[in-house]
Amino acid sequence: MLSNVSGDTSQWHSFGMEWKEHIAWFSPLLATVAIFMVFYYRRGLATNNTARKITMAFFVLAFATAAIAGVFGALITKAAPVK
Repeated sequence: MLSNVSGDTSQWHSFGMEWKEHIAWFSPLLATVAIFMVFYYRRGLATNNTARKITMAFFVLAFATAAIAGVFGALITKAAPVK
């Protein structure tokens, strides 16, 4: 990997790469949990507020981790392009 990261931003680069490589893979797991809860509770989600909120939280977390990984990936590629 080519990297022209300065000393001031090296910790951000390390954090971004760690997030992108090791934390972002939780996104599909969280989305799978959400869809499992939808299939498990089916119509019960309409009446069970707690289950509905938990399902929405898992789904929002899945998208948030994927979005953050995408932003870090774009910023890292902009700062240290692969040649």
